[in-house]
Amino acid sequence: MSRSRNWGEIEKLRSGRYRARFMHEGRRYSAPHTFGTKGEADEFLASERTAIINGTWMDFEMREKFKRAQLEAEERMMESFFSYASRWIETRTNARGKKLTQGVKDEYLRYITSDRLSYWADYGLFEITVADVREWYSDTIQDGKLTAMARNYTLMKSVMNTAVEDGIIPTNPCKVRGGGSASTGKDVDVPTSAELDAIIAALPVKYFVIAVVAIAGGLRYGEIVALRTTDVDVYFNREGEVDCVRIRISRSITHTKYHGRVEGPPKSAAGVRSLYIYGEDAVTIAAYVDSVDVGQRLWSAIGDPEDPMPYHTFKHNWDRARKSIHSTATVHSMRHYSGTKYAQVGATLKEVMARLGHSTPSAALRYQHSGERDGELAKRVARKSA
Repeated sequence: MSRSRNWGEIEKLRSGRYRARFMHEGRRYSAPHTFGTKGEADEFLASERTAIINGTWMDFEMREKFKRAQLEAEERMMESFFSYASRWIETRTNARGKKLTQGVKDEYLRYITSDRLSYWADYGLFEITVADVREWYSDTIQDGKLTAMARNYTLMKSVMNTAVEDGIIPTNPCKVRGGGSASTGKDVDVPTSAELDAIIAALPVKYFVIAVVAIAGGLRYGEIVALRTTDVDVYFNREGEVDCVRIRISRSITHTKYHGRVEGPPKSAAGVRSLYIYGEDAVTIAAYVDSVDVGQRLWSAIGDPEDPMPYHTFKHNWDRARKSIHSTATVHSMRHYSGTKYAQVGATLKEVMARLGHSTPSAALRYQHSGERDGELAKRVARKSA
């Protein structure tokens, strides 16, 4: 039995419960549930009429969608930094719209799992405040490892930027001035030409040529061991002697914590490049390439020609050679040497970037040093006796 009211109607059902209904804009609406008492049904109708009068009313279907959206938003706000950052790493794309390489993913996972960002693992995204980040940054940089800190901070800032874009948090709490650009500021001692000549002379032939490629071409170790014979072109002069070699770099090998050695494209588009090497170095490289079967890796692991030579294998031999001449030069210092020499003969910053495979000027500038240029210039301007 139903009884009409001034607005809406309430019907008592056989179950003893009450159903409320009302008309709005020519359509009849029933409450989404029944009520235990008539008073509860009255309160429902009164609240619906007030909403209509105030212009805030929405139909029950839309109301349910809005409620679900609110719950989802609350759940996303409660999501931990580690959970969200893990999904961010897996789904992130670079400036070219491509997913991150496995090497980059594993490095980022290391940041949030065992490096400085592990501090935030259990924090909800909405719980992280500007003050919290500033205090964490201030405390963490006390270990003096500013470059590592900058990398972790930059990743966190990028993750939180995406959280803002997703509507999960209102603003990014990462507002430490200069937090992503801090560095230890340590100068890299670039070895002299004579020093490098002495080191590579002490290396076995197989490792000697790796050093020549690194010194003459400025390649990263992972780029060198990814090379196959088909990546090197040899050019001859009219006398049939080696004039130069061209090396095409399109792959790199990195060692990751979670997937071991991973082969893929260089970490940036600038890393895909070709470069030329002339002189005695070209002759050395050409002779070595000729000694390897066509299509094979130029430097492979012992026992399996398809596995690249591990970094520690080369480093072990490099360390023995450098110690024999009392040098502190590192494997990576060969790349610094190459970039410096290329700049000293007149290459522009853009040309140095292209040769070293850098996508930003700041990265290329780290590989340019004064070296022995001052002595050379001093000789040029020296006064000659009359």
